[in-house]
Amino acid sequence: MKRRRPDFLIFFATATLLGFGIIMVFSASSVAATAEFGDSFHYLKRQVVATVIGLIGMCILIQIDYHRLKKWAPIALAVTVGLLGLVLVKSFGVEGGGATRWLQLGPFNLQPSEVAKISTILFFASILSDRQTKTTNFWRGLFPLVTVLGVLVLLILKQPDLGTAMTLAGTAVVMLYAAGAESSHLVGLAVLSAPGLYWAIMKEDYRRRRFLAFLNPEADPQDAGFHIIQSLYALGSGGLLG
Repeated sequence: MKRRRPDFLIFFATATLLGFGIIMVFSASSVAATAEFGDSFHYLKRQVVATVIGLIGMCILIQIDYHRLKKWAPIALAVTVGLLGLVLVKSFGVEGGGATRWLQLGPFNLQPSEVAKISTILFFASILSDRQTKTTNFWRGLFPLVTVLGVLVLLILKQPDLGTAMTLAGTAVVMLYAAGAESSHLVGLAVLSAPGLYWAIMKEDYRRRRFLAFLNPEADPQDAGFHIIQSLYALGSGGLLG
């Protein structure tokens, strides 16, 4: 049996991002953690525990031949659609912060939209890796995948969670492009989706204020535009390298 060698480039990139993330969590949360819990390391400890759990999971998954995941991809996607549907049922969905995005599983809350990111990537990869999939053909190759993506995006938008929906759609589009989909088809889909995206932004007051604040943060410097202005101050004071 051939021994699998780890991809050291991916490992280094992962380790770098994890280390940078831990530093940023401590930098951003130490003052709040001291005020709330009397321990400036409270959130740092939680992040480190989550990092260790994630690394253990990575070490386990790296031993699995990813080709075996292909047959499970459709099942994973179907389960994801079911979970996203359950979130929208009042007796199952857990509300928080004006949105219903979670399912309660005992002491834990599961966010199906996060599961959707993984299952969608697996499903798209399983389909796009098949040589019989002709992504250059819109109706036979691209349209079925875009339809699946549309169902997932609509279910996530109903929670509502525009950010995750856009992240999911963007990831899928990049995968389609890498698999050889025609640029004209993808641009056409983006143009057709633009009115819906604009409506989704302008429909909710908090989204509209964030969008307009991004274009003109000085119009609301103490609320919607506050973080953007502070980011500009930080960039102006420290430059690109801080």
